[in-house]
Amino acid sequence: MTHMTDNHLRRLRNPQDGSAHVVIIIVLVVALLGALGWIFWQNFLSPEPSHKPAANTVKDEDPSETTVKQEDTKLYDTDRLSFEYPSEGWVVTDHDFSDELALIETSDYQPNIGMGIDSGAYLGVYVTTQSGPPPADMGASDVTTRTIAGTKGYSYKLAYEGHRLQAIFSKNGQAYNITMQYDDDGLNDSWEHAFDMVLDTIKIK
Repeated sequence: MTHMTDNHLRRLRNPQDGSAHVVIIIVLVVALLGALGWIFWQNFLSPEPSHKPAANTVKDEDPSETTVKQEDTKLYDTDRLSFEYPSEGWVVTDHDFSDELALIETSDYQPNIGMGIDSGAYLGVYVTTQSGPPPADMGASDVTTRTIAGTKGYSYKLAYEGHRLQAIFSKNGQAYNITMQYDDDGLNDSWEHAFDMVLDTIKIK
């Protein structure tokens, strides 16, 4: 009878030893393949992260960097009233009537023999007895309530003996009328702007 060596006997007693090594190797290979697969997926197959567009940012304007062009104006100033008017295209002229407090006209102003104007426009400030909104029988249009000289007043258009812009207001118990008359070619933006400027800046002393 052939004698078996001790090693051979051990192998016969523990047949699982070889299988355990195989299982460990398989687990290690699977783990390695899983790790490599994970790295491959992360670097090559994973979708690109979505990049949200940056939100639009609104930069507050620095007032010191903003240059506001101031309009060039002149000041009409007497002991009774003052107002601003555009420095270009308008000149101060003498007023001939006792109720006339101020008179300016365009540089191309030409009156005609009647009550109208051949060219240009003039603007006058007068004392008056009329107060409140214009009567309906005057034919006023575009009547607007507005603040004039710090008090309630009215501005409107009037087609009477020519074409006019007018305003009425009362201050310290006295009623005042501001009238701009212009030629038959019609009201232009610069004249209307001058009228509004006088209404916005007039002060009664």
